Amino acid sequence: MTELKYYMPRLYNNTKGFWGNGNQQSTYELCIYIRGQLTKNKSYSSDEDNRWVTNLYNTVKNDPNTYGTYAGLNSWSHYFTDKQLKNFYTLVESISS
Repeated sequence: MTELKYYMPRLYNNTKGFWGNGNQQSTYELCIYIRGQLTKNKSYSSDEDNRWVTNLYNTVKNDPNTYGTYAGLNSWSHYFTDKQLKNFYTLVESISS
């Protein structure tokens, strides 16, 4: 089973083997949430934050087979298989370094 990272919202693994969020949260909101968790007690410009969020969001939106199901404003929430969640973590950590 995939370990949950500190920067992710509370996810649960449902009976069908997907990791999901119990609360409604779009992919864009997820990206904002993660940026906030990663930059706690650090100072970045709004431009830097926006570029980071946009980069993550566009990558996930354009490749949901790799990084998890895209959730737009009318969707309940994103969800991931174990492999997609691991890929997502790799993506987040690669653009954070």
